Amino acid sequence: MADIYFYDVPLYQKTINKIYSLIDNAEVQPGEKFPPERELAARWGISRNSLRDAFHILEHRGIIVSKQGSGRFLRSKSETDAIMSKTSFQFDNISKNLEKCSLYDIYCVRRLLEPKAVERVTIEASDEEIGKIEEGYKRFVRIFEQSGKTREELDIHRLYADTCKNAFLSDMIEYALQSVEDLMVYRFAEYYGKHTVEECSQAHGLIIDYMKKRDAEAASHAMFDHLQHTIDML
Repeated sequence: MADIYFYDVPLYQKTINKIYSLIDNAEVQPGEKFPPERELAARWGISRNSLRDAFHILEHRGIIVSKQGSGRFLRSKSETDAIMSKTSFQFDNISKNLEKCSLYDIYCVRRLLEPKAVERVTIEASDEEIGKIEEGYKRFVRIFEQSGKTREELDIHRLYADTCKNAFLSDMIEYALQSVEDLMVYRFAEYYGKHTVEECSQAHGLIIDYMKKRDAEAASHAMFDHLQHTIDML
């Protein structure tokens, strides 16, 4: 049966969905190798470049592991089972369980990186720079209150990362944020509603208050707690 879409889905996402069908139909099991590119491209009537683009995105998401000289493999079952035992619920299809594990992994990495970024902002940013962060925060709070949703919340995190005065750390955080957005848009949109507007506003308001007071340790802990709260909801 042909795929039916009710909105404009990019070609790479349609190809990703075909790869997910292999996983959910148990044609490729966790830890197993995927069929060769040429075989899949011919089977689905797509170019190998389009297929590679989709595979690269799934590698970016942590669903697929590429081993030089060996091919591409689905994330292992043992690693997945270990993470699923820590989270609140499981899905019927394998691919979504794998993506939830990747989302968990990304948030754990963010929990390591972002408190450090907030600490650096608190210590090294000027009063003017912290003021701009606060202005941006208030702008997003107005958006949250008008929409009743917190979809743009990751952009507040970008305000911190962009002001941390460490290009490598900022780039690493941006990579993680893009990965979260990628998963949220197509597979986990329901998590946008996990944080209420009030919770989100209060969490970031606390972080910024500590920044203004130049209390780096408290600001870092507040960011850690904010991310941990999301991890606890997964």
